[in-house]
Amino acid sequence: MPDGAKASYEITRCEFSAHGASVDGADKGPAYTCSTVTVSAKLAASGKLYATAYCNIHGLWSSERAVVVV
Repeated sequence: MPDGAKASYEITRCEFSAHGASVDGADKGPAYTCSTVTVSAKLAASGKLYATAYCNIHGLWSSERAVVVV
């Protein structure tokens, strides 16, 4: 969110819907994923980047990082 802004902007949306669940328990299935993503963006102003993720088991996860545009 740019410094001084009243609203945030969505830069990108990524979905990771596969995981290693099975009837034997979490991460014991025939496939296991370790998903990653890289996003490039050109920002016009300094501010903060917020990342959020919702897991139907663990709930809402969030993180933020200050960004300085020079």
